[in-house]
Amino acid sequence: MPKPQELAVVRNEALRCRTAAQALSAPTLRQLAVHNSEEQVVMEAALILDGAMQLFDPKRRMSADHCTEFAWQLMSDYPHESLADINAFSKGCAMSKYDDGEFYASVDLPRMAKWWRKYLEEKAEARERAVVMDRTQREREATERIASIDGLMDTVRIAAHDYKQQTAERNERIRLGHLRDRVEWMTDVQLRQWWKKENAEGRALIEAEAGKRGLAPQVTASGRHVDDSRARSRRPRNG
Repeated sequence: MPKPQELAVVRNEALRCRTAAQALSAPTLRQLAVHNSEEQVVMEAALILDGAMQLFDPKRRMSADHCTEFAWQLMSDYPHESLADINAFSKGCAMSKYDDGEFYASVDLPRMAKWWRKYLEEKAEARERAVVMDRTQREREATERIASIDGLMDTVRIAAHDYKQQTAERNERIRLGHLRDRVEWMTDVQLRQWWKKENAEGRALIEAEAGKRGLAPQVTASGRHVDDSRARSRRPRNG
């Protein structure tokens, strides 16, 4: 947190700030007021605002008194913003960044308040981009650290493969368990239909159930079950 003797340093750093993104890490007005009086902080803010007014046409400029009034408003309503914010905002105002074609309108307190809200929207977007960039950078650094450890990536890949295989085997055991519970409730037709879709273990369960029912299923070349009794009924009779 800035100390009293550092207020001039903070002011100089704020005057170098040109964008909302650059102002994200600057000390806030409230932080400055902890070791400096609010009057000192407001005076610095007013000087920044008044300095930016020199970039406007003389007929449009806000008076020094109004700059001070606006500075007090910022200190009261937006203590978590900074001198750097005020400077970036002021420079943006002078470049017509926030106005809606108000090129010849006089700069007054209501107009400055409207432009300030637009600046805060811009700063919120800048903060969101900074968060995403920081997270991406940290993830990249973590990946690089992991990759730098000899053999670790191979170990991770092997572990992932083993986990995938074990999961598949566990799911298959669960599926076969469900099938084992269901086969006794299937009709003969359902047994035949289900057999076509099953792997070797599933077919063995279905064939075991068919055997209990005396169906003695046989698999034809076309992959269908045929009962012995039906097969015998289609054999030609002697005589």
